[in-house]
Amino acid sequence: MTAVGVRCQYRYMSGNGGGQSGPVLRAVDCITVPVPDLESGLRFYRDALGHPLLWRDDTIGQAAVALPDSGTEIVLATDERYEPDWLVTSVDDAAAALCAAGGRMVDEPFDIPVGRIALVADPFDNVLVLLDLSKGRYITDASGSVTGTTRPVTTVMSAHRLVGVAEIAEMLGASRSRVLQLVDTYDDFPEPDAELASGRIWLRTDIERWIRMHPTRPGGTPSAASGRDTFFALMTEEARHVIVLGQERARLLGHPRIGSEHLLLGLADPSSGIAAVALTTCGATPGALAEAVRAANPARQTQSYGHLPITRPARAALEQSYREALRLNNDVIDAHHVLLGLMLAEESLAIRILRDSFGISPEEVVRTVLELAASDGAPSRTGDVDLAAVLERIDRLAEHLDDRLAALELRLDLDD
Repeated sequence: MTAVGVRCQYRYMSGNGGGQSGPVLRAVDCITVPVPDLESGLRFYRDALGHPLLWRDDTIGQAAVALPDSGTEIVLATDERYEPDWLVTSVDDAAAALCAAGGRMVDEPFDIPVGRIALVADPFDNVLVLLDLSKGRYITDASGSVTGTTRPVTTVMSAHRLVGVAEIAEMLGASRSRVLQLVDTYDDFPEPDAELASGRIWLRTDIERWIRMHPTRPGGTPSAASGRDTFFALMTEEARHVIVLGQERARLLGHPRIGSEHLLLGLADPSSGIAAVALTTCGATPGALAEAVRAANPARQTQSYGHLPITRPARAALEQSYREALRLNNDVIDAHHVLLGLMLAEESLAIRILRDSFGISPEEVVRTVLELAASDGAPSRTGDVDLAAVLERIDRLAEHLDDRLAALELRLDLDD
């Protein structure tokens, strides 16, 4: 039997996706290491080797410690064998795919507190432990002890599963304002999968199902949130995912707002492309950053739910990111533009963490991002740009930017 309820504390992962897309095995979630008792295991792996504790659950005899350069956990277990656990999008789909390819079912899928698990043997009799996180994640207190589980995070990373107002408009063959009319007019319009300060996002399957139910769609009154959704439409999937990750990190830590430090954790995730590579190149790995953030802004015992407002420094970074995208001759905001914005906007906790914990200056991060972007074929800075012209272009491309800022000021309780 495999480790029950293991999870990756710092990595974003989707819930059950319904259908298998791409490789079946997504990542190594953890390596289970048998120990005679948790205290002995922690004395060696945590105290002697220096791996920080992520979570501990004495009721099942397990504790997890972090690997600084990887999202994979070392799970110390008193009643398990030495083996890897493979993270998949959906255990049921992955098990079916492996069996169809020549494997065999060893243990049918079953529920655990945070998702589902199954055991499947490959054609060579290697038993693969498959795990998904379709029910949520563990909540821990300040000491790392498990106190419960979060609600599941169902937002999916892939572009074809996550849609904003712009994508819905394309699906309908309508304008963005028309989409916002429909959102306000129909009580059965799908709830957003996430509602962020920069806009709302939906699952494509929910929108497709609603469209089939409403072949004719009369209009209504445009939403007051149209400015936020317009700004969100200017972001690439990677950039949107950074904000989703930031909100998730804030929730996991029990923080009431999305701050610059949470955006930094999202940018360090491997899914953030150039931004993640730049931070690692400068010496700030995901695991080490997570520890530094927890030290600078300790986790709270109360879990945060629902929409989280964004702090003033984080908002300033997102606004600056669009200026940086335009300076680099892009009309859309990518994840590395968000990192540039974070480094070039006002002083923030993210900048202080990089400087104080890693000795990394904003200038070093900016230089590394620009070098990586240039080598990756992305447009690079071609010289000084008239800021007035840039601001004028922002107003032209984001028609509702002023409305968005006004709405944010009224809606959010911003602080540092």
